[in-house]
Amino acid sequence: MMKNYILPSLLVFVFVMSSCGFDATKYYTPALVNAEKANVALEQLVAGRTAYIENCKDCHRLFKPSKNTAEKWNKEVNRMQERAKISNEQKANIISYLSSEISQ
Repeated sequence: MMKNYILPSLLVFVFVMSSCGFDATKYYTPALVNAEKANVALEQLVAGRTAYIENCKDCHRLFKPSKNTAEKWNKEVNRMQERAKISNEQKANIISYLSSEISQ
């Protein structure tokens, strides 16, 4: 009888866990309108997206930019800089990327 519940429970667990994360490789590609809104070059936002994906996904799930305010992203990225071993330039690019995407 217990075996009848294992597969459905496992499927629910996998679904819930996969829906919790954010696959940044599929969403929130910076656009010119975001760069203009953030008053930065589009290349900086693209570099920020790349740095966010490459440096953050190995330790935790990636979060939607809309999860936090620009101020909170700034605080979080500053807090994680040393642990993630990112340069000041990468940090600035990540913050610009996350902040530019907040209203998306």
